[in-house]
Amino acid sequence: MNVDIDKSSVVQWFDGQEKHRCGYCKHSDTSITHGMWAESLTVDDYQNLIDRGWRRSGKYCYKSIMDQTCCPLYTIRCDVVNFNLSKSQKKNIKKVNKFLKDGVINKETTETIDSIESESHLHIPKDHPAFDLTNINTNNVDNVLSGYSNDSQKPSTSKKGVTTNEKCERLEALVDQSCDTENTSSQKSITKSSCKEGLGADPNKPPCKKAKLLRIERKKAKGASVQKNSTPVQPKTIEEFLEEMSIDNKNKLRPKRFPNNEEGPGYGSFHQQYWLNEKLIAVGVIDILPKGVSSVYFFYDPDYASLTLGTYGSLREVELTRKIQKSLPEFSYYYMGFYIHSCPKMRYKGKLTPSYLVCPETYTWIPIEKCLNLLEANKYSRLNEDIDALDFNIPSEEDILQIKIIYKRSLLYFRDFKNFVEDPDRFRKIGDLIGKKCCNTLIFYENSW
Repeated sequence: MNVDIDKSSVVQWFDGQEKHRCGYCKHSDTSITHGMWAESLTVDDYQNLIDRGWRRSGKYCYKSIMDQTCCPLYTIRCDVVNFNLSKSQKKNIKKVNKFLKDGVINKETTETIDSIESESHLHIPKDHPAFDLTNINTNNVDNVLSGYSNDSQKPSTSKKGVTTNEKCERLEALVDQSCDTENTSSQKSITKSSCKEGLGADPNKPPCKKAKLLRIERKKAKGASVQKNSTPVQPKTIEEFLEEMSIDNKNKLRPKRFPNNEEGPGYGSFHQQYWLNEKLIAVGVIDILPKGVSSVYFFYDPDYASLTLGTYGSLREVELTRKIQKSLPEFSYYYMGFYIHSCPKMRYKGKLTPSYLVCPETYTWIPIEKCLNLLEANKYSRLNEDIDALDFNIPSEEDILQIKIIYKRSLLYFRDFKNFVEDPDRFRKIGDLIGKKCCNTLIFYENSW
């Protein structure tokens, strides 16, 4: 068998169902998942696992048993090529930009949005398996290429400024002046006049139009004139909003470009750091995969909670994905972990539009707008409404027989051992969970049969 183990994904499967306390609904032993420990995992394999409903926390990979667990976990991703900023997201960016400009922060407001993916909600096995991959009997031929990663750099800095009351004083003076002018003009306009008897309205003239109707007509005429004389205004992109920073800003929060003028740092795991002058105020943990950026975790200094840095960080990660996508057309998605409809704190993820959920039965991506009514009715639901749609990544019997296994320092095919194991259907179940693509690439480490 020609396989290079050093460039392959090596995992150990955890038999049975993992039952533990749910970090979302807080119930005991109601969160039910399948799990495996990945001693090594290539970016291609992890990409295929994510698209099949898996997620990693460190080296532990898990997949919710959707029809049994208390809070089904639906993988969610955003199409960054067609990304649209909402009003609230624009407001968040403007709030951060305003803080960078004047240095004023309102500490009475608190962060209302959680991090993209909190590992604290997940139970991770304490006793993870030990792997001995030395002297494995194989013929050392490349099988899977893994990605690489570089250390993040902190951005450039400058000195922090101090706020003043000049604006308040000027505003107060303007208000006083305005009030004096208004009082003078109103006194001139109020005059008494004697009423004279008349003959009433002229029956030969049309009735007078109401003032409200006149205002509407003038507004329409003005709008038509503007439309004729001006070109349509293009909405600002997320990049334009994020880069609206004056050179006179008292605070500096600028991302540093990748080294050597590269468009991206390569595949792998990274820490995206947010430096305010000389102070680290937030960190985003991300995985850069073949199809896009996967947000793992985000944490920040609570002194800056009013800036809603969780939202700001996700928008920065969308911007990063769009930047890399210009060089890699297939790099089009921002993965936000799991969407949990029964958990209100997680519903904000659907506000990054357009977003899609993966169907737990066909593993096709469905617009979230089409899923909401289904999830309101049932916490677990097949999201693909096409009853004839199938899972095209389901492994065949031959794929199952070709699964590679390390046993007693030898690399073997499952076909050679299926007649000697207690549960011959074990790898059939595993294959259905990981999909055809991963059946051909993952290597399973077995201690005993």
